Amino acid sequence: MFPTPAIYTFVVKCCYQLEGQDHQPYKLLASFPFPKVSSQLVDLLSRSGVSAKLADLLGSTNVGAQAFAIAQSWLLFNMCLQAPDRTSPALNTLEDMLLQYPALGRGLENQEKVAEDLTNRLLVLLSQPKLNPDIGWDQEIYLSRVLECMLQHSDTPLPERTSRFLEGLPERLRGIASFMNLEEEAWHSSPSNPSHVSLESTEDR
Repeated sequence: MFPTPAIYTFVVKCCYQLEGQDHQPYKLLASFPFPKVSSQLVDLLSRSGVSAKLADLLGSTNVGAQAFAIAQSWLLFNMCLQAPDRTSPALNTLEDMLLQYPALGRGLENQEKVAEDLTNRLLVLLSQPKLNPDIGWDQEIYLSRVLECMLQHSDTPLPERTSRFLEGLPERLRGIASFMNLEEEAWHSSPSNPSHVSLESTEDR
């Protein structure tokens, strides 16, 4: 399933607003690819105040909400660190969003250190033999997918429990290969895409 940037942003907001009371948003997130930086997505995330809310939830007493904030925050930092165009307006907006994280201080020099700290926090949470009851099944699948991406950057093996949760997932949802530009994917699959229209016209003949 390829969500539009608007759908992705909406589902992320549902996850932190509901704080685990409804598992459907996590079920959707677990089936979505992870996002690469794009102008529309960053604009939506910025206007919705996602980064400020996630920064607050990093200290939540609800372990499920805290784990979600850790994972989603890391995805934002990864988007920034992996952006191919270091001069794009979208990246500038994303960097402004990330400055709302107190751990960065007043500069962006510590992005990699913050991302590493987030990795360690999620690794500790998901290395427990029995996970906290605040975290449901679908959320753990989502968190396990994020942790796999985190650990691939450092060539660190997955905890046994995490490996079990990833069994059976399609390859398109595994690891670093699961990152996509949601804006481009939405355009390619749109009926208004000329190549899409051309293909349908050919099939109708």
